[in-house]
Amino acid sequence: KVFLGLALLGILGIILGITDKNISLFGFYLIWFLAFMALFCISSKFNPFQKKSYYILLHHEPSQPIDPDRDYKGNRIDSYLDSYTVIDLETTGLSPHSDQIIELSAVRVRNGKVVDTFSSLVNPQIHIPSKIENISGINDSMVAEAPVISEILGQYLDFIGKDVVLGHNVHFDVNFIYDNSIKVFQKPFTNNCIDTLYLSRKILPDLEHHKLSDIAAYYNIKSDNAHRAYYDCLTTNSIYRKMFNEE
Repeated sequence: KVFLGLALLGILGIILGITDKNISLFGFYLIWFLAFMALFCISSKFNPFQKKSYYILLHHEPSQPIDPDRDYKGNRIDSYLDSYTVIDLETTGLSPHSDQIIELSAVRVRNGKVVDTFSSLVNPQIHIPSKIENISGINDSMVAEAPVISEILGQYLDFIGKDVVLGHNVHFDVNFIYDNSIKVFQKPFTNNCIDTLYLSRKILPDLEHHKLSDIAAYYNIKSDNAHRAYYDCLTTNSIYRKMFNEE
């Protein structure tokens, strides 16, 4: 708004200078306007006359934050499907902007049956906080020889393909995948998704808590190795099928 106001002021001054035939006024505001445009272009490293794509703008600088709106994110689906891919991640924290993925897992389901799986630790190239280690059991030594995200994400996305993805609080996982896909491949993750957390709140409104372990206990589903991505995928899949009386 400040930039726009200064630009408009410069243009107004030029018009007044021409109208009043005041050459000094015209010259002053012309110099004002040109200097402002030069400063704007240099400071923002942006050429207003050059057409650029959304992705180029997004990645003009590596440190530029990802668009928080994630305009190309897929839609949520609230009905039952019998073919999809379950996803789950473990990360160093809650923020896709500042935290890193340390485990990627997925379970492919066709006609209600698990037909294939994917799981890999990921080297985050930063220290895994002790709080995360206590929750997931994943520590620095376990990921030391694991691939970094740029080396493994392509395989993970290829495994998922164009499937609808199922997860518990799935938007957390999708946001990390979306942002990392932008960083690595300059393209968003656009798959539609199903969220068992959302479904649980609708289907089981009287349940006090809607954590994955609480819902698993409600349905008498054995939940081993909680907070390891692969096992959470299996638990999420069982919960989803129980919700729709398919298991």
